[in-house]
Amino acid sequence: MILYSYQATDKDGFNISGQIAAESVSRAVLDLESKGLAVRIIQELQSLSPTDPSEMEQVESNPVESPENSLLYRRIDAALDQRESLTIALQALADDLPRDRNARQLNRLISRISSGCGATELLNDRECAVWVPMVARGMASPVTHRNLCDSLDAVFRENQIRRRRMAAWAYPVAMLLMAFLVVGFLAVLVVPSFRRMFDEMGLRLPPPTELLIWATDQFTTYVARTSILTLVAVTIGLLLWRIWRHWILPTRYFGWIIAGNSGSLSTMASFTNVLAELLSLDATLPEALRLASRNCASPFLAQHAQLMASELQSQHLLASETRSARLFPPTLVFALTAGSDQRPNVNLLRELATLYADRVRMRIDWASSMVGPVAVLGIGALVMFIVLALFMPLVSMISSLS
Repeated sequence: MILYSYQATDKDGFNISGQIAAESVSRAVLDLESKGLAVRIIQELQSLSPTDPSEMEQVESNPVESPENSLLYRRIDAALDQRESLTIALQALADDLPRDRNARQLNRLISRISSGCGATELLNDRECAVWVPMVARGMASPVTHRNLCDSLDAVFRENQIRRRRMAAWAYPVAMLLMAFLVVGFLAVLVVPSFRRMFDEMGLRLPPPTELLIWATDQFTTYVARTSILTLVAVTIGLLLWRIWRHWILPTRYFGWIIAGNSGSLSTMASFTNVLAELLSLDATLPEALRLASRNCASPFLAQHAQLMASELQSQHLLASETRSARLFPPTLVFALTAGSDQRPNVNLLRELATLYADRVRMRIDWASSMVGPVAVLGIGALVMFIVLALFMPLVSMISSLS
């Protein structure tokens, strides 16, 4: 028996390397092909003694997957061979960015590349992984500031959407703060004066006035108790929200209501874009799904991307035939099989990522135009309730006198 080392590709295009014992090269190739592997390289290592069954059993065990030897990792490592020029171009790009999340992540990527990190280390770093596929694609052409900007445009677009969402909340937060100040002024200076007047007149207070006076007492007389209860309520609410998101309860039980909200669309845009870039670097679909899920902000999406990757690799199915396919948008599932030989269509995936991002921007624009009037109406309704609650006893007294 002769021991051979080999490199082969499975049905999904995933690179496999290992060792096998056979009587000849042709027999070794036949044994590997019977396991569904396409042999690319096979080399003789040594001859084995026929009386050493333990060693033969060891080398004939199942082949070990070596993702670092996959075409994706080799492409990224090839791009990293130009570390000096890449670092200069990335640093010039980082210097042009405002001091925000983009700049922080890009500076971390520059630091990791300068320290000699390879593809494996960069893809396992959550802050760097989202940049690595785009940077590697930009390295396919000469490294220039413009090429890198074009390649990283999707990352900038995602962070711009995040900033616009935060800016859309700035106005309602400011209005809520103003409402809190107005209510505090009325509760401390105005409501107590009316309460003393009502007590001196012995008026029977209507329910809205009693509710207003009770709420005022909580914030003026029982300040410590109210502050502690408010802090406890906010803490419990935040913990419940984290549990709710961690265990995927919103989408699991109310997916038909919230699956298309802006947060889900933004996450789907980022996930689809990273998936497209990984596939453009010749990653296999299971490999791309696993790597894209590592940097996904949605636990629900990340979990089912991992499930789909496992089904694709273990059962050799199409993406549309997996059980996890029903949990993804139909257009995304179609794009994963719309290419030649039912492979993923990278261009269609990029178009879907742009479409999801455009929908988020349109929703943000709509929300920004609506949140102002809604906030003003809310504050107006609150002030109107306070005024009516204060004057209703007086109106009742005047009506009774007349």
